[in-house]
Parts: sequence; structure tokens; C-alpha cells
Amino acid sequence: MTSKERIKKAMDMDRDIPAHIPGKTKPPKLITEIDPEALPDNIEYIPVSLGLNFPIDPNHKFDIIDSIVETTGITQKDFVLPYERQIVQSVRRQDVHIYTHTCGAIGDRLEIMVSAVL
Repeated sequence: MTSKERIKKAMDMDRDIPAHIPGKTKPPKLITEIDPEALPDNIEYIPVSLGLNFPIDPNHKFDIIDSIVETTGITQKDFVLPYERQIVQSVRRQDVHIYTHTCGAIGDRLEIMVSAVL
């Protein structure tokens, strides 16, 4: 099925929003089956819904984030924090500790992460 056919099929369904139709039907490899030497040094695209690929410009990898913040004024503190706080509070009410994992440098988010538990 081509990308155009997947999009048409998803949009023709009787739904309020398009359905997710994965582009690949083959199950992913187990981590033990992956050869680290075969991994790419750079990723050229992000696979998105309907088997489509979102290309990544290597010189402007994170421009979209800046654009969203500039256009909408929405920041991680505005968008993520309220939901993260609800999750943290729900888990803590069960007398269970919670750990928030983030990838990469988090210096710009430490205060936001701490405020989620307060």
C-alpha cells in the first residue's frame, strides 16, 4: 500500500480523527538482535503516522520547537507541567515514589521537574 493509499484509507474511515495505519507490519527486532555497528550516525527522518516520514534538516534539528514557542507562546511549563503534576500526584497518593526520565541535558528543565512534585 502506498503512502497516498494509506492516507486515503485513514481519512475515509468513519472517525472524527484519522486512524493510525502503520507503514510497517513486521515486528521490531529484539534489542539483542541489533548490531550496534549497523546503526546510523545520523537520523534523516522521523517515522510518523500512516507510514509517512518527517524529514530532519541536519542544520536545523530543533527549529520547530523554537517556532512553536514563538508562535504560540506555549512552553514546556505551560503544556507539560499540568499533566505531569497530575500523574506525579496520583502516583504519590499510592505512597509510591516516581522517577521522571528525560533524555539529554536537563538543566533547563530541572526547576520545572521539581515543581511537578510540589
